[in-house]
Order: sequence, then structure tokens, then C-alpha cells
Amino acid sequence: MKFIATLLFLIITSSSLIAQNEKPDSNLEVLFSSNVGSFYLPTQFNSRQFPRCIEGCEPAGSAASKSTGVGFEARLKVYKSFHLSSGVSYTRNSYYEQARISAGGPSFITETQRDFHFIDIPFKSHLKLLESTKDQRYSVYFDLGVINHINLNSEYPGASGLVKLKKYGLSGTVSLGIGVSFNKLTIELAPYYRHSLTSFGNDIDPFSDRRLPDDVPYSPNKFSPRNLGVNINFALGL
Repeated sequence: MKFIATLLFLIITSSSLIAQNEKPDSNLEVLFSSNVGSFYLPTQFNSRQFPRCIEGCEPAGSAASKSTGVGFEARLKVYKSFHLSSGVSYTRNSYYEQARISAGGPSFITETQRDFHFIDIPFKSHLKLLESTKDQRYSVYFDLGVINHINLNSEYPGASGLVKLKKYGLSGTVSLGIGVSFNKLTIELAPYYRHSLTSFGNDIDPFSDRRLPDDVPYSPNKFSPRNLGVNINFALGL
């Protein structure tokens, strides 16, 4: 809630301080980007000792998880309403894995929180679909692109061993949003969806005849995250 409240304060403050004149045409924009949303991981952690899950119990799904991020981008006008953008951002993803444990009596559910930290390098196309005809103050836009992920915690302690993930990954992203311009500043709000195109795990099926390498005691199978949330951007025309 503090994250959202801070962003709302910036929006209100910026709107009151910047004159609401007709937006000049800018070939280059610098963006402060932020996002908040959900983090979904359709997998569980598999181990050599306990192939059903990392705690040696029965997987029961996952609880509500979250994702937040901030960063900077540069957006270059290529032709009329078509732009290309790239930059760098930091994203923190919190995942709550649930497991059902039964020790001869009534079963119960436990949750294990796992935090994944990414440095993201996006490459996106930005297309303005609609603009208000009078002053071009309001716009509707569409973003499509890919995001290169650098995994900052590729190794971290597990229940009884070291969990290892790959250091790099790739996701596709799509969003549809609206923009409101105040002189050279444009505030953008856009729901987005991200889908991993690669896996951060070693993708070794624990129920097959293949064995995990000796130096990889735990291996996530098909570690391909998905995100659904909202982008809030502040774009300054230069």
C-alpha cells in the first residue's frame, strides 16, 4: 500500500506543478517506470531425496504472490506514432509455495516464501492507437516486447540443500494503456501481462529415470514465471 500511495502522491503533485499546455512533439522521452502485480509460478521445487517437493511432502499449490519493480527507460520516436524503447529495472517477486503435510494424523498446510530478484532489460515497441484531436493531451497506446532477466539470486539455501537456478531468462510482455499529458510530462497507466519464454530451472523431471547432477540437489521443473499487473510510467519529453 505504501508503494501505491507514494505513486499517487507523485501523480497529484506533478499534475499541480506542471502547466497544462498543449504537448510539444518530442522525438525522445525518458521514462521513470514502475509496476505492481501478481507473480505466478506453475511449478514446485523437486529434490533428489524427496521427489514430490522440497520439503518432502505433497505440493498443494501456491498462495497469492506479488511482484513490484522500478526502473528507467528511453523511448525513441521512429515514425509518427511508432516508438522503440529500452532501459533497465529492478523487480522483486515473492512466491508463497504451499505444501500439505500428514504425520499420521490430520494433515495441515504449510507455506514457504521464496523471493526472486531480477534485473530486467526490456526491448519494446510502443504504438499510439488514439489521441485526442484538439490538443493531443489524452492517448491510448499499445506496448509489445521482450524482457531479458538477470537472476540475482541464482543460488540460495533450501530446506536441506542448495537450490540452483539459471542466471538468465527471457519473457514476452504486452500492455494496453492510457496516457495523460501535462506540457512535456506524460503520465501513463497500463495493465500488463508477462509470460516467461524460457525456464530458470534445470527442467529435470523427478519422476523420470534421469538423475539430478551431484552439484544440483534441488531442481525446479519448468520454472517459467508469469506476471499480471499494472505499469505506472512518468515520461518526460526532451
